[in-house]
Amino acid sequence: MGSRKDRSWTALVISLLGVCFFAGLESIGLVGPDEPRYAWIARAMARTGDWITPRLWGHAWFEKPILYYWSAAAWFRLVGPGDRAARLPSAMGALAGALLLAWAAWRLYGSGPAKLVLVIFPTTLGLFAFAHAATMDMLLTVSVEAAMVAALFTVGWPSATREDAANAKTWPLLATGAFIGLGTLAKGPVSILLAGGSVLLWAALTRRWHDALRFLRWEPLAAFAVVAVPWYAACSIANPSFPHAFLWHQNVQRFLTPVFEHVRPWWFFFPVLILGLLPWTATLLPAARDGWKMFRDGRAARSPGLFVACWAAFPLLFFSFSDSKLPGYILPALPPLVFLMARTIDRGAAGPHAREKSFRGLDRWAIALVGLTWVALSVTAGHWLRRLPKTWDISHRDLILGVLAATATVGAIVILLGLTGRVRRAVGLSALSMGVLVAAVAWVFMPQVDPYLSARHAAQAVRQAAGPSAIIEDYRLPRDWAYGLDYYLDRELPEWSPAQKQPAWVCTMQPFLPEIAQGGLRITSTTGLSRKLVLVRVSGAGP
Repeated sequence: MGSRKDRSWTALVISLLGVCFFAGLESIGLVGPDEPRYAWIARAMARTGDWITPRLWGHAWFEKPILYYWSAAAWFRLVGPGDRAARLPSAMGALAGALLLAWAAWRLYGSGPAKLVLVIFPTTLGLFAFAHAATMDMLLTVSVEAAMVAALFTVGWPSATREDAANAKTWPLLATGAFIGLGTLAKGPVSILLAGGSVLLWAALTRRWHDALRFLRWEPLAAFAVVAVPWYAACSIANPSFPHAFLWHQNVQRFLTPVFEHVRPWWFFFPVLILGLLPWTATLLPAARDGWKMFRDGRAARSPGLFVACWAAFPLLFFSFSDSKLPGYILPALPPLVFLMARTIDRGAAGPHAREKSFRGLDRWAIALVGLTWVALSVTAGHWLRRLPKTWDISHRDLILGVLAATATVGAIVILLGLTGRVRRAVGLSALSMGVLVAAVAWVFMPQVDPYLSARHAAQAVRQAAGPSAIIEDYRLPRDWAYGLDYYLDRELPEWSPAQKQPAWVCTMQPFLPEIAQGGLRITSTTGLSRKLVLVRVSGAGP
């Protein structure tokens, strides 16, 4: 039996992993243009049993490889057709990522950093947000994480000597290749570039090229081929257009050109990274200080911390040079940063004689800044709440004010705990508060805003107004609403044209109603669906 403190920490970890990764997976419907498309393909795969070719609306679709579709299709078969099945691959991937990172921290540094990883990882904004997304990003992130953890032990740690690296067991090499292959099934060759580039960056800084070249041995290459090649080969045989459509158009052109119109400035990912690490971003300051001191003293080459730092830095550098940028691209950089922050916090929380006084001072101030982050979030919440419908804001005003007051109070307590050196208590309170906030958002707020963000409610209203067998068309719908309605109505809505004269049910936005009425067309009924989305009955030419 462990101590009371250990049992409390274990209960906190289990609660956070469950709430932050699995709470409210169905509280809000699939949002944006990507979630409903990916879920449609997985659902179709589960129905048809075609596990080779991804199909959207019955047509081969090669924007992304197969791993997410396989995972979600399996969950569709196991738990049914709800939104939970579409998001479980990411939630399970996040859970695996947290446990694996904690295991690596335990192997390298002991139980202290491992325990901190298990509360920081699930409460980091970017990680628990993508754990609730029906996308490929979390599966890629965890695959790269697993490959880099295996690579970390391949090059010789925890002893970190070249002799031990040369005599290392074969399993880390095999695991490195296999998980890079898994990442290639998750999102394509970018897995090779992220893992390989991180290792090359580390080798360039340490001059340990001999250790880096071990990843070109037959073991990792064979493991990669066994995992990744069979599906790519089978899909290419079944679909001769696949290599060009996926490898060239979706990977090379996406990186080198703005063909997909996701153009952002070169510095785009730096603020994304700051936001993605909330509320723990401030703890990067002592982590960076520790890293700089080790580098200045010539100890970095013998430290696993430099390897982990390269693992974090390369995705940021690599995608900053891309002409196409989306927030999810930077997700693979978050686990190594969580690792470094946990290690630094553990060192800062050590006994009073463990470190120099100046170092402990910066650690305390960093934890205090975590508390200040909570206060800032409560103060600036009004900016984000303005995006919600005014009627929703008014009806929930007391609840919102209560949550904001509690958030500010937690921040003040964390500041006090940090400044007085009670670092672990401050971290535990901050993590617990994030878990409570995630639960409140998932179970209270998200169901309320679902009609404004997802097409799920609108699809139900369409069925009630037009009937389950009616032919529904869409007119100038935004992509997120068009794909969402397609998914929830379980059919591709044809595009309606004002030139049509026959009666029709049309989903459109309120600003486009005058266009529909032009040319003598009559709107005989209008049903509000969500926000500005409406369903209208067009009866043809008027008298």
